[in-house]
Amino acid sequence: MRASTKRTLSFLISLTLLLGAVTVYGLLIVPEFSEIQRLRGSIATESKVLEDQKVIIDKIKSLIEKYQGGQNLQTALSATLPTAVNIPEAISTINGLASLNKIVLSSAQVEILPLRTYPGAPDYVKSLGTARVSFQVKGTYEGLKIFVSQLETNVRIMDVKEASLLANPDARSLTNELNVVVHTYYQDEK
Repeated sequence: MRASTKRTLSFLISLTLLLGAVTVYGLLIVPEFSEIQRLRGSIATESKVLEDQKVIIDKIKSLIEKYQGGQNLQTALSATLPTAVNIPEAISTINGLASLNKIVLSSAQVEILPLRTYPGAPDYVKSLGTARVSFQVKGTYEGLKIFVSQLETNVRIMDVKEASLLANPDARSLTNELNVVVHTYYQDEK
């Protein structure tokens, strides 16, 4: 066999092997690699969900341990959703949070909204009452911001429905006025 024939044959064999390798890579490896990437993403997502669920379960376990006694649970539920309107307590809570943040409660108005009933519900499900408390507070912007945040995360359920900030036109004064409308809830006594 001549040298040029050997080279040509060697080139053709190399080219055939290269084309075979590219074909195997394209048909077998690339689709499996995409599947591996998808599975890795799925595993990462499921691991994150599992960790989040573990954290939630741990929090629930700690709350159950904290409120193990029925009396403690009843006290905690009554603080969160009282069994009567108890407007003085709601105003006192708002005033206490205001004082804590060095802001001043200047006026308050209360309106009792109609009860929400749940037709067809069992006897132990009580109607839910709502009291709308409108008030004005004065203080620094930071104090007002923290105050609103604390209203929303307070033990007693309170929803901040409206908040309008009236900035003081006097640039030397850091005092601002905030008009707030809050809904607080209670269980019907009946």
